[in-house]
Amino acid sequence: MNFNIYFQTNKTEIESIIWKIIRQFGVPSSIRDDVFAECLVTIIAIWSRFDITKGVKFSTFAYLHILGTVTKELRRHSKICFFTYEFKQKTIEDDYRELGVESLASSAQRYETERLIIGNLVNNLPPKEKVVIQGHYYEAKSVKQIALELNLTAPAIRFRLKVALSRLGEELGAVA
Repeated sequence: MNFNIYFQTNKTEIESIIWKIIRQFGVPSSIRDDVFAECLVTIIAIWSRFDITKGVKFSTFAYLHILGTVTKELRRHSKICFFTYEFKQKTIEDDYRELGVESLASSAQRYETERLIIGNLVNNLPPKEKVVIQGHYYEAKSVKQIALELNLTAPAIRFRLKVALSRLGEELGAVA
């Protein structure tokens, strides 16, 4: 199938997935459009690697790639402090200030609940997956750094990250 035809018929679904992930990551409003654009570029780039014969929807295939793109863009903009309350609270305050809203209590409480859910899901990962997630996202270590520390190759670490993110995505779907 031609990408242009696919995208025109599934544009709403793809865009809603991208915006959902951007909201879940708490991307600051100042870079949301840039991150969204990078996600669209990712969608176009991975189209050639998508194999329809595997019986998987393209949106499912694209989900992990979008997660990776959002993470990469947050790092690139030096705005990431993954899963830390201070980062998210600052973002919420900035967004609310722009909207002219005074109370942050409900959003901060919702975020705290989401943070605890994700933290519990990460803690329940198998040890090999948990250590790479914690190193890469919580401690902002590169794949190379983690590989050196664990005496593994960088591709092995990337594979563990991919498996762990997939598992977390499945678990988050079950929780929601």
